[in-house]
Amino acid sequence: MAKIKAFEAGSIQTLEHTINDWLRNELTQNNHQVNIKFMSHSYGSENDQKFTALIVYEYC
Repeated sequence: MAKIKAFEAGSIQTLEHTINDWLRNELTQNNHQVNIKFMSHSYGSENDQKFTALIVYEYC
C-alpha cells in the first residue's frame, strides 16, 4: 500500500536536505526496499517563502 510523506521548508536547500535525510533513513531501516511512485513540489509567493514537497512511496 502506498504512503504519502509531506515536507515543508523555508529554503529549497533545506527542503533538499530534509528529503535526502528522510530517504537515507528509510532506505537504511527497510533494507533498500523503498519504491518512490511519485514526487511533487511547489513554492509560495515572494511574500510566503515556503517550499513544499510530497512523495508517494511504498515498501517493496
